[in-house]
Amino acid sequence: MPTWGTWYWPIWSAFTVVSILVPEIYALFTNVYNTQSYWVWKQLDVQIEHTTPWTAAHFLVLGVWLVTMGWLTGHYFFRLWT
Repeated sequence: MPTWGTWYWPIWSAFTVVSILVPEIYALFTNVYNTQSYWVWKQLDVQIEHTTPWTAAHFLVLGVWLVTMGWLTGHYFFRLWT
């Protein structure tokens, strides 16, 4: 019997997201070199430059991601759009 859609999946997902995002946001404000993204860039030997303002492509990707995650959450957890 599949467990998708049971009550504990959204709670587990929210806990996982918060446990990753809170330290990352704190590190961004206190020490940029203490973030996971900096570590990944360093391991992949990516040239790290100063951050620039978001472009239209950034907002487009963010919008697509938000819509996709909203749709998947409604589909799996609340049985909408099935």
